[in-house]
Amino acid sequence: MAKSLVETGFGKALVVAVGENSISGSITKKTQKVQGPTLLQRRLATMADKIGSAGFACAGLTFIAMLMRIILEMTEAVPCGCGNIFSCEENVGCIPISFAFNFENRLWMDLMNTVIIAIAVIVAAIPEGLPLAVTIALSVSTAKMRKMNNLVRKLASAETMGGATHICSDKTGTLTMN
Repeated sequence: MAKSLVETGFGKALVVAVGENSISGSITKKTQKVQGPTLLQRRLATMADKIGSAGFACAGLTFIAMLMRIILEMTEAVPCGCGNIFSCEENVGCIPISFAFNFENRLWMDLMNTVIIAIAVIVAAIPEGLPLAVTIALSVSTAKMRKMNNLVRKLASAETMGGATHICSDKTGTLTMN
């Protein structure tokens, strides 16, 4: 039993609560309450949302442009097999696009390529390495603060402590909330 002292003899105990349901567990739970996202995490989320929106917009524009190229080729406004509308040359032996459902028709393959390219634009717009770069930067900051006798237990607090100019603590050196 935690925080119990027996000097001599023997005794019986009835355990009615363990872990976070005990008195000391509830105190620990209240003192280690999880805070909301930090300022850096909120800014990164906002930036990721903006990048994602721009990626979806670019993907939509790419899809529409490629669809317009297919429509222009079907209506014979541009030569068969034209990849670039502005400097277009007719491909010799090109099979025109139609709605026929056979293997020689390029329409279905061109539509599938259009969807694949739009998805690729969305995937490319999302920065995969951003969370990793932030974690590495916070780890480096934590290591620098450790060299200055400032031990940081959680990486999220390195963001706050990195900008502090004066630190006030109690006699044990522990920083607590408020």
